[in-house]
Amino acid sequence: MRARIKVFKRPMRFWRPGTSIIELVISRYKDLIREGDMLVFSEKALSVAEGLVYDEELVKPDRLSRLAADLVCKKLWPRLLRRLLKDPLSLRVLIETPLEDLARHKKIVLRICGPLYALKPFSECGIDATNLPYKYVSLPLRRADEKARWLRREFERELGFPVSVLISDSDGCFKPRGVKGIALASRPSSVSGIVNLGSIAYVIGKALKKYFLEYPTPVAYDGSWIGLEGLLKISRIVEKARGSGLGIDVVEMVRRLGADSYRDVRWRDLERIPHFPVILVRLIPEA
Repeated sequence: MRARIKVFKRPMRFWRPGTSIIELVISRYKDLIREGDMLVFSEKALSVAEGLVYDEELVKPDRLSRLAADLVCKKLWPRLLRRLLKDPLSLRVLIETPLEDLARHKKIVLRICGPLYALKPFSECGIDATNLPYKYVSLPLRRADEKARWLRREFERELGFPVSVLISDSDGCFKPRGVKGIALASRPSSVSGIVNLGSIAYVIGKALKKYFLEYPTPVAYDGSWIGLEGLLKISRIVEKARGSGLGIDVVEMVRRLGADSYRDVRWRDLERIPHFPVILVRLIPEA
């Protein structure tokens, strides 16, 4: 049986640390949600709400982090992005970000995630600076599978009927064309069929676009199993519906605000536009 995917989205204010997620989501979607529906959360929104943010301004780059930033972000990836991957947006971020700031970021990545992830140019293992103020970055959820399970249990307790919960990240994962049940990710995921290869997955997927389809990464899922392909498709549809907030990257965010640098971005700037940290999805069976 095939199913049509219907998306319902309602704007919310930016989720600051300490946001009461359950109460807020129920208040926005209670009149819409039905038994069997799926709530799709942005991992970044959940991380920020839990206070999993870190101020990179506090980081003092060392020799290793400066070397990693210089080799990876200023020498290796600009060449690959120009010649092999043909990704002008990513290239712009690397060129316009000062080396010292890249070194701060790499030091956090090396400390939290390790060298396999530090070889990626940005968004390493779910660490992200986009749509955050100052020099803050969001960190990946700890035990995302447990978070999805807890969210599902809490919503079912409040609603009185079963729902599913998906946590997704805009970071790309790559499914081989014509192959079912497997996808390569550049960050951790607890979803069955997703293989985490760190930076290697990013290179393979971007360089061999003829052989791979790119999707946002399903990070964790709890609910009735609909197959990896179903979760990938829903993640892509929801990512498009969610939009990019103040920008697809920190450079665009700063330009849209008319700020001098990302250090000038404030929490109130992020609250000036609607956000969609959670979107409701309904699968409607088709004959």
